[in-house]
Amino acid sequence: MALHNLVFVIDVDYEDYESDHRLELRNNFVKRGILYILLHYGYKYGFEKVRWGYKFYQARDGRNASIISRGSDFKELRHKTFEDFEQEFEAKDKVCPSQQKQQSSESASVQNAVRETLLDFQWDRPDITSPTKLSLRPRKSSRAGKLGLSQENDSLSSGRNVVFVVSRCPRSRAHLLDFLSVKDDDLPADVTEDIFPKSLNDMLVQQQVVLHWIDTRSHFEVMSCEDRFGSDKLSAVLAQVGGRVIPVVALFNLCCDHKSDSGFRRETFLINSSIGYLLSSERLYHLAFPAIAGVLRWDHGS
Repeated sequence: MALHNLVFVIDVDYEDYESDHRLELRNNFVKRGILYILLHYGYKYGFEKVRWGYKFYQARDGRNASIISRGSDFKELRHKTFEDFEQEFEAKDKVCPSQQKQQSSESASVQNAVRETLLDFQWDRPDITSPTKLSLRPRKSSRAGKLGLSQENDSLSSGRNVVFVVSRCPRSRAHLLDFLSVKDDDLPADVTEDIFPKSLNDMLVQQQVVLHWIDTRSHFEVMSCEDRFGSDKLSAVLAQVGGRVIPVVALFNLCCDHKSDSGFRRETFLINSSIGYLLSSERLYHLAFPAIAGVLRWDHGS
């Protein structure tokens, strides 16, 4: 039985949040977004075929920072396991912000968190009902680099390994400079290696892991950005391993309607459809919703 393994790597560095209310609202949207994603996989593939886990880290602790939570066991997709996650997530609100004021790169912290996640979880462990033998070594890839079409189809039809980085996405050029801890004049033309180095990309390909980024910026923050330089660069890097930027908090900002009786149903439809699109293959999406060319004629009446 093919399994779908999901791990959420969650940034709990709350140093930049101005108020407890904004932080509470953000965390509530993050938890609901993770639940929607889990339900998306559960309803699509079967709840018994989905395993999931999570880790917490602090984005501003730099390369040498340790992961706050080191749990490395996949959990069954059940109500109790999500309740346990909620309690642990809420407890991280009380974690003191990092006292490091050195030139620590957020990108290095994210890379470290993803790398440890890839090493700690046993991605290729088969289900106990499967005749597949347990392999303690990561599967070798015939070639490193971005996912090919056949590889994308294989990962969609068999067990999927997916990591979700849950943190603020570097949206603008200024955000990207801050994320990489470099000055404008020092920013290279190709930032791929700075965002996710080839060694980490190779690990993702070997373990057949897709990497998505759940953006925790609000809709107001996203729309306030003066450009999309940072998100465009990050999206291009994620596309190499089959991933996308998923603006969960901004989606909830737009979709929540507490004034209407039908607000919950509206929110569910909009969030489900948005997440379903963002987690789908472009090829399969266009097969399901083919583009239809046409000509619109507007004739004046006689």
